[in-house]
Amino acid sequence: TNALLWRMNPRRMDIEAYRDTLLRRSGRLDLKMYGPSQELQEAENLKRTVYGRVSRSRINALLKTYDFPDPMQPAGVRDLTITPLQQLFVLNSSFIRESALAVAKSVADSPDPNAQVMGLYQRILGRMPTANEIDLALTYLKKGTLEQYAQVLLSSNEEIFWP
Repeated sequence: TNALLWRMNPRRMDIEAYRDTLLRRSGRLDLKMYGPSQELQEAENLKRTVYGRVSRSRINALLKTYDFPDPMQPAGVRDLTITPLQQLFVLNSSFIRESALAVAKSVADSPDPNAQVMGLYQRILGRMPTANEIDLALTYLKKGTLEQYAQVLLSSNEEIFWP
C-alpha cells in the first residue's frame, strides 16, 4: 500500500530535508548543535541545513534553485516546483558526488558486487533491492563505477520525493 500511496501523491522534499538526507546517508552529517552559521555550499559545512546562512540581501543559489521562500517576506510561502536546474544540481554538484563517493566507500569492502549493490540499497533507500534491480545494477556496474551507481540512487525519485 505504501507503493500505491507514493504513486498517488508524490511531493518533492524541500532542499533542507534532501541535503540533510544526503549527508546522513553518506555518514557525513555533523549532529553537533549550535555554533555560527556557514554557507551551505562550503565543502566543510556538514552540519544540518537549519544551521546554514540565510542572507536577506543575497539568497543562496542552492536555496533559490529549490524554491526557498523570500527571506524579506514576514511569512514566506514556498512553492515546490520541479525544474531542470534542480536536476542539473543533482547531476553535476560536487556535494552530490562527495555524498555518492562516501556511500560507495562504505560498501566497497563487501565481498562481491551483488553484496555491494544490496549495501547501497540498504544504506540509501533503506530497503533490499528486487531481483530486477540487482540485475540492472550489475549490468550498470560492468561499465560504470560503484560511486556512479550510488549517485544514481541518491538522485532517484524514491530518494527525492516523500511518499
